[in-house]
Amino acid sequence: MDTFKFSFDELFNRIPRDGSTIDLQPLISLLIADTSFKFLLGRSLGVLDPIDGDESPIDGKTFLKAWQLSLRSCSIRNSLGLFKFIISKSESIDQWKTVHGLMDFHINRALNGQSQDCGGSDRSLLHNLIRRDTDKVGIRNQIIQGMMAAQDTTAILISNTVHLLSRQPEMWRRLRREVASINLDQIKAEEFKKFSLLRNILYESLRIYPVFPSLARVALRRSTLPTGGGVNGDQPVFVPTGTTVISNFYALHRDQDVYGENIEAFDPDRWMNIQPNPWQFMGFGGGQRACLGQPKALSEASYALVKLAQAFKQLESRDPREWAGDQKLTAKNVNGCKVAFIPG
Repeated sequence: MDTFKFSFDELFNRIPRDGSTIDLQPLISLLIADTSFKFLLGRSLGVLDPIDGDESPIDGKTFLKAWQLSLRSCSIRNSLGLFKFIISKSESIDQWKTVHGLMDFHINRALNGQSQDCGGSDRSLLHNLIRRDTDKVGIRNQIIQGMMAAQDTTAILISNTVHLLSRQPEMWRRLRREVASINLDQIKAEEFKKFSLLRNILYESLRIYPVFPSLARVALRRSTLPTGGGVNGDQPVFVPTGTTVISNFYALHRDQDVYGENIEAFDPDRWMNIQPNPWQFMGFGGGQRACLGQPKALSEASYALVKLAQAFKQLESRDPREWAGDQKLTAKNVNGCKVAFIPG
């Protein structure tokens, strides 16, 4: 959390104070990429500020471009299923080589300097992994999995929430009143949960625009879903081996039996009267394979919203277009988050 606070405060100072328009989404994405990289590999990507004496073979922006293109390629191939062979892998392989190249550079450097660099419990994920194993490919796979969980979740949640709040000035004023007394220098991550409107705003943002809008699983053996079959949908469903089962969280979060009327409206107050179970609200997935970045994303998004609400009396939308999904493994607004902050 301390790393995120420091980095977000740097980004916060870049926000115009004259009411001019800023697209917050790409800035937040770069910020989260930097903080995720610090957590995973122990160093910044240098995408917001150049790093003096950087010896990396690939610069941060080139790496991030390859990373995003790799995720898009994986999403397209997964969507095509059995017909994924129609998409050439040659371009994807070039992107994978770029991603692996930077990862392997830092893994090799950490392995070579392990005895000097791996002390202390506050080290990066990389340094904790190499205490247990020296398999470079295995370590790289763990770090890639960690980056998938940690990067997009927070950036998308913050930008989606700011996008929604920019169209609800009264909700912004209410949030400012609730968080006015918070001391961001002293508050702990878990203490953000005590602020009900802040919590409900984030839940409602995740309900309308889940970070992971869908999830697919392949049955490795014959199985049965407990409900969904029959005339009323209350009978079991047989799932043969090899069947792909897709869960659509975007549709799930629009069940009026759970969430009430006016289901397309951004209404954080609905959470005062509803209590969806873990399989009815799946902003980060669910079960054993739920997104590992959920607690991190919620605490960091809370810090960002409180910081912004305390500093700016008004938040204005500067884009009349509605939210439109740009889906890879996650889904973000293809139109960005174009807003203006008015100081208080």
